[in-house]
Amino acid sequence: MFQLSESWTVTPVKINNIELKRVSQFKYLGGIISEDGSMKLEIEQRLKIAMLAFNKYYSQVYNNSVLAVRTKINTLKTMMIPCLTYGCASWHLKLDQTMKLEGFHYRCLMKITNTKWGDMVSYVTLLEKTESMSIRSIISKNRLKHIGKIQNTSNHRIPKFVLHGEVEAGAREPGRPIKCLRQCIKDDLRKCKLLKEFEENVLNDKAWIAMVNEGIDVSEDAFKEQRIAASNKRKARS
Repeated sequence: MFQLSESWTVTPVKINNIELKRVSQFKYLGGIISEDGSMKLEIEQRLKIAMLAFNKYYSQVYNNSVLAVRTKINTLKTMMIPCLTYGCASWHLKLDQTMKLEGFHYRCLMKITNTKWGDMVSYVTLLEKTESMSIRSIISKNRLKHIGKIQNTSNHRIPKFVLHGEVEAGAREPGRPIKCLRQCIKDDLRKCKLLKEFEENVLNDKAWIAMVNEGIDVSEDAFKEQRIAASNKRKARS
């Protein structure tokens, strides 16, 4: 994502001699594009829309004692999760933003399973109980499937050109840069044990999707083990 420096001058853009207004953010295909390249506004919007989607069916489905938990979870996966993760194939999230998404997912699972805060049930436990996938794994899965589609396009297509392109001139300001999509994809490949197999298998669409599904299962298991180990460590200290 392009990040504007205060020292740079902005060249006005005109169409039919009408100058386009410069804005700090705008909405495109349902997602918010920010000038500074951050995902803050987009995540806030996703959380609001997902909350509306959840509350819309709360009394009829999620809080209905007649329906089975499996029916409620399937409804959640169909009606709420797509709203929460819409456009996630191009997201580059910070850890706190991922935690916000997972926190909302955690609260939804608690309401569906009638779990109280006093029960001290962890996110991992609810994921296993409801046979659900964590939000971070859903995002990684969509990103890896999307990169497979991009790699199968011709080199002159804009998504592929932008993803693999390099800046020829210029310098960024001091400080840690915002994590870009390309780095997020590399992290996903590393967690799924697919970094070495990427170049050889990504052009075979069916084989790549199968490998992504297997890799996500490996990554999800590692995530759960890590969370359980961290929880046990905290309990041991206390």
